Amino acid sequence: MHGECRDGAALAAVPDRRPGGGVDLAGQPAPRSKAERLAELAELARSANIDPREINERPGYATMVGVAGKYVLCDPDVPVVIWKACSALAHGEMVGLLAYLDKDIVGEAGPGVALARVTASVPLLRAGVRAAVMTTKLAHDFYARRSGSSG
Repeated sequence: MHGECRDGAALAAVPDRRPGGGVDLAGQPAPRSKAERLAELAELARSANIDPREINERPGYATMVGVAGKYVLCDPDVPVVIWKACSALAHGEMVGLLAYLDKDIVGEAGPGVALARVTASVPLLRAGVRAAVMTTKLAHDFYARRSGSSG
């Protein structure tokens, strides 16, 4: 069996499984076209007061974190702010370094150019750890409810 599809004729016989190719994953004709499926989804979206254009858009990380934030016991914007802060620090963005870390000005390299010692912000780290522990517990509880397990 291994290596049977070596020539172009054998490869050409493989059904097109790309989106809109009209074939499902088992190689069978799809019961509905992609356009028909999207029209059905658009109608469902409208009935749920969702803009049908959104069903074709991939959500960004901030959107996913914001939606997940609705399940935590605080303002749903708090997880988004925490995620943005962590993301800025993780990616070494200067704005994040300046905004979220403690700074001590230790000198001046020239007019308007400060020499600073940048260290971790213990209060911010403490708040972040508390948020992570709370979120992890809520995620575990949510998983247990959805999976039917006791934890």
